[in-house]
Amino acid sequence: MHRSLVRSLAFVLFLVLVGMASAPAAQAQQGIDPADPMVRITSGKTSLDVVAVMQAVGRDLGTGAGLGPELVTYYWQTFDAIVLAGKPGTDKPLFVDLYVPCFMPQDKVEKVLTVLADSFAKHTGITQKWIFIHTHFPKENQVYIDGQVMRGCKAP
Repeated sequence: MHRSLVRSLAFVLFLVLVGMASAPAAQAQQGIDPADPMVRITSGKTSLDVVAVMQAVGRDLGTGAGLGPELVTYYWQTFDAIVLAGKPGTDKPLFVDLYVPCFMPQDKVEKVLTVLADSFAKHTGITQKWIFIHTHFPKENQVYIDGQVMRGCKAP
């Protein structure tokens, strides 16, 4: 238990330091920082202010899981159409893809999943029954990022 807590704290500290060190470069490039976890949200056509929702979710994830808005990249896309149980769907479901670094510990992933579900329900009005979150974990030599194929599973 103590070992797990120490690892979690070390990981959070690492993410904060990576975020501080890489934020100027990412801002200068106006692009995605290769070290960031990413959250892709997909919904039907919506009248939500999706930028405000993503910003609120980012704040909640910082407070609830220790991954501040500067450490996670969010993007939102919409489906042209949804057919749900044989009928046209409109406001549900909400699909969330969480792309996590392979070095993120399982307990941290589970915390992030829970915080994301709670936050999306709070800020979209969609009940958790209709929020589906799927994680994507990179495998060694299967990710091209930052101009090269990622070798090994370690923090950048």
